[in-house]
Amino acid sequence: AASSPDDWCASTAVSHAVRAGNSWGSLPAAGQKEWAWRRCDVIVRRTARHVEQNSMANYTAQLRAAVHAREPSRRLAKRAPSPPVFAVCVSSTSRGTGARSLDDLALFSVML
Repeated sequence: AASSPDDWCASTAVSHAVRAGNSWGSLPAAGQKEWAWRRCDVIVRRTARHVEQNSMANYTAQLRAAVHAREPSRRLAKRAPSPPVFAVCVSSTSRGTGARSLDDLALFSVML
């Protein structure tokens, strides 16, 4: 029996480690042509988006139920709004610069 395009694309993506729009994995040239003919990039992305949306909806519902099931005395109290807190992570090299400290870098001395 012939498989549906969705089934073929899904099984091919798994068996050849294809990442839609990113990597052919181990899929040979003939399979790549069939992948394009069947429009598998569109099918696989649509399926992934659907799974993601359903998962997020389930997670939200479970979280909401868990919070409402908790005794009010065990819930975190809401506070008045406070100024936002920002965290900055920087990876840099000082090679070729005269920087001796973070304050010597424009990111910290000018932008922050």
